Amino acid sequence: MIKQILDVNLIRIAIDMVRNEHSALQACFEASAQDKQISVYVHPSQQFASTPYSMVDRAPHLDVVAKVGILQQFLTRLRNRCTEVATLTSGPGLVFSMKDFNDCISLFARQLIKYSEEELRGRTETANLK
Repeated sequence: MIKQILDVNLIRIAIDMVRNEHSALQACFEASAQDKQISVYVHPSQQFASTPYSMVDRAPHLDVVAKVGILQQFLTRLRNRCTEVATLTSGPGLVFSMKDFNDCISLFARQLIKYSEEELRGRTETANLK
């Protein structure tokens, strides 16, 4: 019971963190789009975030699709393992087992770590060559 409560709380905290990061990035991009005084240049040593500006850098690691692909696979896999239900007050809902959810999360985490390691190795090799 305690493990389940901790799992639920960790998931809520993770969702809040992603939501806060998204809102901060969205505010930053909106401010830069509205105010032409803000430079959209991303220094090469800081190229870790995706950017909507193709004129900044066309490097493949900045491509949004490269980062969202892993998340899209996770959501598709989770959606394929769920059952749609009609709730009494909220409309349509999704139900899935904790085993399926844990499998999807662990695969997502492995793919995310693999992607991060490949990016880090590539950037380290590039820095060593420079």
